[in-house]
Amino acid sequence: MSRRSVRLGWHPVWRVNTGGTFRPAARTRYRPLRSFGPQLGTQWAGSGTAFVGPRRRLNCPLLARWDAGYAAPWLVLTALAPGAGAACWYGLRAWIEQGFKVTKRAGWPWQRTRMSDPQRAARRWLAVAVATLWLLSVGGDAEDTIPIGTLPALPATLRSRCSTLAPCPSAASYPHRGPTPRCEKPTSE
Repeated sequence: MSRRSVRLGWHPVWRVNTGGTFRPAARTRYRPLRSFGPQLGTQWAGSGTAFVGPRRRLNCPLLARWDAGYAAPWLVLTALAPGAGAACWYGLRAWIEQGFKVTKRAGWPWQRTRMSDPQRAARRWLAVAVATLWLLSVGGDAEDTIPIGTLPALPATLRSRCSTLAPCPSAASYPHRGPTPRCEKPTSE
């Protein structure tokens, strides 16, 4: 699936468990994936080979990051170059999936169209994209008129999970007034 995704020009991002192995480029030995984010506050990015088995082997970059509030590091395999991505981008997944869900079902009911012609579907998705862009721009302009003092305070549970390295969940939960998430450049071997 990963090779097919790359051939199609997509840039997939997969989160993997800590139980696998990875061999950095120009190294001869595989290391446990967990060793790339060995302790809280560490991050790493580099190219290499994931997984040992010849049928499962995957040549790709690994992005690793371990932030406060998580029991283990985030280990992300991607088709992007190590310097072009960051493990914290995986945190946007929930936000993207919710946006897709709203686009597909709640706001623009795709399932009701029952379209099967790709050209008609492409025109519909273009119309949905333009309408969504317009809706967000109008909503953003209206939101800018709300006085800051009238907005509810950020819950303490979200504030306490934010760190200087972590993607702050409040940015996704409260996109209108949350602190901007920080993704610092990871170190490579």
